[in-house]
Amino acid sequence: MAAFSALAAPAAHPARETFSSIEGVLSTRVGYTGGDAPSPSYGSVCAGDGHTEALKIEFDPSVVSYRSLLDVFLAQHDPCVSFTTQYQSAVWPTTEAQKNAVMDALDAYEAKRGRAAMTTVAPPKAWHDAEWYHQRYNAKNKIRLALFAGVFACNALPHGSFPGQEQLKTVLGGLVFLSLLPQLFAPIDNVLSKFD
Repeated sequence: MAAFSALAAPAAHPARETFSSIEGVLSTRVGYTGGDAPSPSYGSVCAGDGHTEALKIEFDPSVVSYRSLLDVFLAQHDPCVSFTTQYQSAVWPTTEAQKNAVMDALDAYEAKRGRAAMTTVAPPKAWHDAEWYHQRYNAKNKIRLALFAGVFACNALPHGSFPGQEQLKTVLGGLVFLSLLPQLFAPIDNVLSKFD
């Protein structure tokens, strides 16, 4: 049976990649939680609607322990530093056992560091998936950067260096533009999220 937890560190996208690579982690989703706004978006969270950018982790506790996930979480950021609500260090344990594990992990971290952790530990609130373009954000940006590098390379070469150079540059530039549309227009993001 799968278990769930939501964790928040100042950088959710690198954390998603790290947790996704751990054996026993079944899925990860970037999203928003902790606030009361009924339909948060990246814009509303940035504006201070009370939600935190977080990572929802589905894992198999028979393969990976919650405590080991917490150790990875604490190693990925400095929980002794206070951030705004949007980027705060926070955990929303879903069971009493998870809550006890969080408190034990924080106590051990504080003893090791000699400083108090600023991590918020709170009961779970409604989870809201982030927009499509935030899911697997780093992978999508690597593709965008590769496309942009292709445009740059085509522009750096003398005109006519190879057959189809201008057409390739136009296609690559168009793909860079298309990759930005979900961030610019919410309806496109909503459609793409149905396929994610």
